[in-house]
Amino acid sequence: TAVIPTREFDEGTYLTMLTKQGNIKKTSLADFESVRKSGIIAITLEKEDSLEWVRITDGTKSLILGTHDGMVIRYSEEDVRPMGRTAKGVKAISLREGDKLVGFDIINSGDEDVNLLVVTNDGFGKRIKIGEFRVQGRGGLGLIGTKFKTPKSKLATLRVVGMSDEFIIATSNGV
Repeated sequence: TAVIPTREFDEGTYLTMLTKQGNIKKTSLADFESVRKSGIIAITLEKEDSLEWVRITDGTKSLILGTHDGMVIRYSEEDVRPMGRTAKGVKAISLREGDKLVGFDIINSGDEDVNLLVVTNDGFGKRIKIGEFRVQGRGGLGLIGTKFKTPKSKLATLRVVGMSDEFIIATSNGV
């Protein structure tokens, strides 16, 4: 699911994990310092759930999540308390019937000049100033991140990008 390169296992650094069904969990990186040969449990998952995203955070960031139906929520990392390795996490966002998470990224505190890049499944992309997404509380529905061109259009992914960033977008067919 994720490869996180690190040499330091500081107490003030966290792994923030998000599952497909919308559970979010923050665990101290120090809890992963002693890994056995057989591995260790990082998160407890429900039957139909899976771990989708993992990011390194420092407790001061903003988190931004997007759903297939175009909803986006932004909230402070402080809204997610640190938990032990075996915890399943707490509700990250309220998903409407048939909706699912498609993206998760981190915004550095005070970094309001970056953009949110949203990409739809039919190839449209849009940059939105991060400042347009007010900070909300964890577990809400979020705000409309993008409107779609056709009824079959859905949000494919989102990513926080800088003004000078370049990116490559690939389809599931390898284009």
